Amino acid sequence: MIVVLDTNALHSDVYLNGPTVQTFLAAAAGEEFEIWVPSVVVEELVRQLPERLNKLDTAFKKHRYEVRALGIGLPDLGDLSGAIAGYRSRLEQKLDREGVKIVGPPKRTGRIAEWIAQRREPIPNDGRGAVDTQIWLTAIEAGEEDQCVLVAKNPRDFADDDDDGELHPVLKADMEEYGLEEDAIVLCQTIRDFLQRHVEPNVEAIAQARALLADQQRRAALVSEIEGAIEWFPLEPRAEDWSEAFGEVDIDDAALAAFDVEIVNIVRADIGADGTHVILEAYGTASLELGLFKYEAGALPEDSTISIEDWDLNESMASASAEVSAALVVEVLLDDGAPAIAVEEVEPIGNGSVQALLETWADGNPDACLDLVSRGFDVAGTQVATAATPTGVKKLDLRDAALLARADFSVDYDNPVDDEDQQMSANNVTDVTLDLKILSPDFERGSLDEVLLVEGVFPD
Repeated sequence: MIVVLDTNALHSDVYLNGPTVQTFLAAAAGEEFEIWVPSVVVEELVRQLPERLNKLDTAFKKHRYEVRALGIGLPDLGDLSGAIAGYRSRLEQKLDREGVKIVGPPKRTGRIAEWIAQRREPIPNDGRGAVDTQIWLTAIEAGEEDQCVLVAKNPRDFADDDDDGELHPVLKADMEEYGLEEDAIVLCQTIRDFLQRHVEPNVEAIAQARALLADQQRRAALVSEIEGAIEWFPLEPRAEDWSEAFGEVDIDDAALAAFDVEIVNIVRADIGADGTHVILEAYGTASLELGLFKYEAGALPEDSTISIEDWDLNESMASASAEVSAALVVEVLLDDGAPAIAVEEVEPIGNGSVQALLETWADGNPDACLDLVSRGFDVAGTQVATAATPTGVKKLDLRDAALLARADFSVDYDNPVDDEDQQMSANNVTDVTLDLKILSPDFERGSLDEVLLVEGVFPD
């Protein structure tokens, strides 16, 4: 198997120091697969580093007076030239290892100019996209040698418009043109996703992680470290999942300000050279700081989750806040000292996510689903549920180490028929709404431990 990396696969770990990337590189050295890093990915990372550092330095300088006045410390980036000048050699040194190679321009490079002129996938309408095109042509060459996995987080670059897990039809046509089988190249959005699908986690590391979470004192300390690591984390408010969470309100800027952890799940664990690497998924309430245009702020619906904090942030913008149920992906390094925490990703947990979780549970446990609904629906001598299917979620909350949900179910039921009422139908279908307590939900795996019927958990 050959894994081809898009630039954004390394965007959150440009020095390749994090546990996820280290596990990925080590697995390649073990001959489980080979990593191809297109030369344009190296060039793009080198180009982006000074842009990102200078942007950060400008932001720090802009706010340095205020943060000093408020007694808040900001790092002094100092002279950036040294870090910038040495980055290429440092990156290439990290990639100079068994199972990893930097690959030069593909043999079909001549197609790039042609495709740019045509504005065809993966070229956007503005004509940019030469880097993505070279990455795609590299993936084609990899697919001609072996099964290829293209790790690319931005679905707009390579994915089908209707399914971000599938290649765009134009790219599939390229595969057919070059004689590749339909599954010769497959998409994977992140390195973490690739590890979950193709690399077994370390049994000893998993045991260490489970022991940590089973110890209430150590678990509480870890949760405190996670919550303390959230000082400011940028979000992409116009991404589809966040846009839905904000009720289609056009948010211009968003950041995670705080996170209240309720549930912690182990995604995977591995043994690294510097300790045990653990990836956790934490569920809880995310406190967000938002910026939006004043015309959007003035049109917020009464039931909006967004609260305006300052109408006069500047001439055109208002500042706001919101609390959203969310999932936090966290990398943890366990060694002899306190755990080192790095927040990798934040995604909202919406009604659709909970609906999918309930559907998966009901499909695999139809008797348990029927029993649950029966306890809230059956009336002796009047109606008896015979089948039940979850059809929607109206509300959700993460509280008391559980997921609470108000869910709709479609119910098939019987009416007992007796001599006094021969006209009553024996087979009926209706809808019922129930409040649920979901124990140990795991959105990563689509699993849960138990669903309980509860009352009074949501204000009407």
